[in-house]
Amino acid sequence: MLNKLLCLLAVIAFSYAQAATIESRISDGPIANATLFRHVVSIQRTDVVNQINGHICGGSLVTFSYVVTAARCLFTDGSILLSTSQLRVVATSQLNSIAAANTRSVANYTVHGSYTGPPALVPLPGNNVKFEDYAVCYIAGFGATSVQETIPNLELRSAIKYIYNQDVCKSHFNGSPGSVNILFTMVCAASINMRNVGCQGDEGNGLICNGVLAGVLSATDNCLATSLPEVYTRVTEYSGWIRSISGAPAISPTSILITFSILLYFKLL
Repeated sequence: MLNKLLCLLAVIAFSYAQAATIESRISDGPIANATLFRHVVSIQRTDVVNQINGHICGGSLVTFSYVVTAARCLFTDGSILLSTSQLRVVATSQLNSIAAANTRSVANYTVHGSYTGPPALVPLPGNNVKFEDYAVCYIAGFGATSVQETIPNLELRSAIKYIYNQDVCKSHFNGSPGSVNILFTMVCAASINMRNVGCQGDEGNGLICNGVLAGVLSATDNCLATSLPEVYTRVTEYSGWIRSISGAPAISPTSILITFSILLYFKLL
């Protein structure tokens, strides 16, 4: 009997027949403690053979059957949708150490109808959950570790982020030539030193705040440390849609951390 796993905003569904253990590059970030980021997965191309095993994006487990990632991760050249046979999902903390038991083929996926670059599934916040300014958050991924590197990093790395005030973020971005307009469907976050930024391979990484998935990184500045915060898709704006596909419950920030850890432990070890 095949079990299924799915990915959202792109939602990806995975097929597998074995039990598994789950174990973006964060520029200038330390090697991650894999036990603290067991929701993190690597989304890979099956038709690409390289030293990083075809890694293209990060993703976050929201149920035993669903992963959320950035919708842009499912497209090549910005417009051609990848087929399910071209994708796999791997639970690992090292891209050069991949076990068959930790690998899932993709059964299907769903891209949000209003896709312009948002997410795809992790522990979900309720629709009314608010993340306070300067709330401490965490992110982990396999992206490249410096602007000089052109491929993702082999080891999972992490960084501490804090939620940026939305109005301040808007003032930084809105109206500047060539910059993104900050909408209510977005959330801004940054590291204290502004150095731990996303790089190639970090798209799809989940921003975890108070134990729930607060944001999904949909684009990076290619490792360039600037005075600007990073922009994530605000997951609360898509929680209902994600739950309708995955069946994942909305959990309050105070209860999600313990619940999520227990679920992962029993399912994946």
